[in-house]
Amino acid sequence: MKKAQGFTLIELIIVIIILGILAVTAAPKFIDIQGDARGATLSGVKAAILGANTMVYAKSALKGVEKSDATANKNVSINGTSVDVVFGYPEGAIAHVQNVLDINTTDWSFVQGTAAAASADLPQGTTVVGISPAGVTANYDEATNGCYITYAQAANANSSPVVTVVTGAC
Repeated sequence: MKKAQGFTLIELIIVIIILGILAVTAAPKFIDIQGDARGATLSGVKAAILGANTMVYAKSALKGVEKSDATANKNVSINGTSVDVVFGYPEGAIAHVQNVLDINTTDWSFVQGTAAAASADLPQGTTVVGISPAGVTANYDEATNGCYITYAQAANANSSPVVTVVTGAC
């Protein structure tokens, strides 16, 4: 008679335990659904900002204030709300960015500041608004890591606002 060959119950249990340990440690590194969702949401908000900038610039051009810096009476009406403009684009202040975007402020955090150091796109001292998902710290001076958007108002009549998305820590 031929002896039956196969795996013992102990061998099967050990293999299943090893596979379970590998799955628990490796799966989170390959599946980062929450971080991917935050990054995609930030990209969507950036697109909304760029679209809103185009609308505000068009309204500024119709009013004749698209080439002026921020002074009195340099504003346009967006959805019944007055938005101050700088060179035809929304001023880099939290209130104006919120009014143009019309997003839920309980889901998003806003931080006001100025660019600490000059970069290729941003002169030092430029007014900046940091926008991040609620519960995530927005640090607009940190260029290598974070989960936020920066909106820097137009620096002159020949430039548009600089919108940057940072998703390193989403």
